[in-house]
Amino acid sequence: MSTDRFQCVVLCEDENHYQLVRGFMRRRHPGATFVRRQAPPGEGSGRAHVERRVAGEVRRTAKRLSHTKTRLIVVVDADSDTMEQAVARIEQHAYPGVTKERHVLTAVPRRNVETWMAFSSDMAVDESTDYKNALDRSVKASEAGRRLAERVNDPNQACPELPALQAARDRYLAVFVEL
Repeated sequence: MSTDRFQCVVLCEDENHYQLVRGFMRRRHPGATFVRRQAPPGEGSGRAHVERRVAGEVRRTAKRLSHTKTRLIVVVDADSDTMEQAVARIEQHAYPGVTKERHVLTAVPRRNVETWMAFSSDMAVDESTDYKNALDRSVKASEAGRRLAERVNDPNQACPELPALQAARDRYLAVFVEL
């Protein structure tokens, strides 16, 4: 766990995405401060919001790197796409290779973020089922994020049934290794 101070810009679809990331990051990096770039409620597709803003957020984050520790976390549901297709869409709206930049973490739940929330609650999950309506409403995204953070470094907590979560975990470790 790092107590270093840094800024974390979260570009995401909705409140559940933001709270899951914030809960995770607060647990792993208590010194982090957050900038929320979430789609405004009721103004259309959250995914389209992320796609429209990703190029600008990547540029702004890269500029901040010269004077502050900053990371950009982009969270978008794959919905009916594969994770690879969703990542390709993000790159299409920014530039090829953006998801491999050292300051950008792209997290793409295969169906939706509720899959990861259900996993954090010890539900048996897979990446083809939609858990949005099956998830107990008492499960809070921020608490789910904290539980995921506790599992991220535990080799006994691997989740081969959720390759998208494994990919996000691996990318997290690459992007945040120096913080």
